[in-house]
Amino acid sequence: MRKRLETEIRREQIAEAALNIVSEEGVGGLTVRKVAKKVGFSAPALYRHFKNKSEILLAAMEEHFSSSFSLLAQALRLKTPLETLRSYYFGYMRLIHERHSAIRIFTSEFVMFCEPRLLESAERFRDVMHNNLVRVIQEGQEIGLIRKDIGVEELYIHYLGIFITPDLLYSYKENFVDLDKQAESSWALFCDAVTV
Repeated sequence: MRKRLETEIRREQIAEAALNIVSEEGVGGLTVRKVAKKVGFSAPALYRHFKNKSEILLAAMEEHFSSSFSLLAQALRLKTPLETLRSYYFGYMRLIHERHSAIRIFTSEFVMFCEPRLLESAERFRDVMHNNLVRVIQEGQEIGLIRKDIGVEELYIHYLGIFITPDLLYSYKENFVDLDKQAESSWALFCDAVTV
């Protein structure tokens, strides 16, 4: 049991190191050698955990998904749809600030066109998030908190927009955007636009 736990912790450390490298250098800058150096392994030792760069990227994506799903699960326990949307949004912004985002992985050509397993994983994540968040928005419309004159899919895309721009800008250069200030203003604008 102890060995398995150590292996899981190591895999998480490797995934986190990969996210950091991608955040600093992009997907093209990620190599097995760089990840190994960042976690204090030799490259051959890293191959005990992952066969190649694709498996490392998949682990990094899954680490990010796991954190995102935990945030969503916490947010879904709140009383109102707006509280849920707000909690998930600010939790995700904290995640970006503390641990870096995987957006540069999701939007990379490597994931989109070269590695079907990575694309499938990204699509599963997108589908789970879409289904849950659309349901929250619909509930908000049904109880009169969120405008009904705008379609639920359009509201969902608008909600995604307040994530993507700061996430992408922050992923390229942390001081390019004040993430806390941007999150506050983006949330205020979203609420002004969608609430009744």
